Amino acid sequence: MKTSKFVLSAVLTLASVSLAYGADHPYQKATVTNVENHEPFVPLHTKATDAPEPPSQYAFDVSFHLNCATYVGRYRSNIDYLPAVLNPNQSVDVNVDKGLLRVMIPGQGEVKMSVIRTEKDKSGTCSAAPTPTT
Repeated sequence: MKTSKFVLSAVLTLASVSLAYGADHPYQKATVTNVENHEPFVPLHTKATDAPEPPSQYAFDVSFHLNCATYVGRYRSNIDYLPAVLNPNQSVDVNVDKGLLRVMIPGQGEVKMSVIRTEKDKSGTCSAAPTPTT
């Protein structure tokens, strides 16, 4: 009985934290613009016995266009797999927060990606929000 109360308390706490986080950090629609395989730097080895082990994780650099900027995040997977929603020209829900991209993947839930770089739109087609006139 005591264990079930603890579990229920933990679930309610997590739910309240999740709801509170969602209220302060809403998701926005972003468009995937580019996807590239991320190849980690492998140092040169002179002997065959010095060769590193094959990678145990796959990584992709995914570019998202959101609010006049392009955010590049690194998606990591234990298998060579990239969800279909992360292909170019797809629309996806994204939250940018302190060097972290939170991306909602249908059927998988929220995926966190490190922000590798951010590029502001310099084309002039994106403008700041109009200021209200009085």
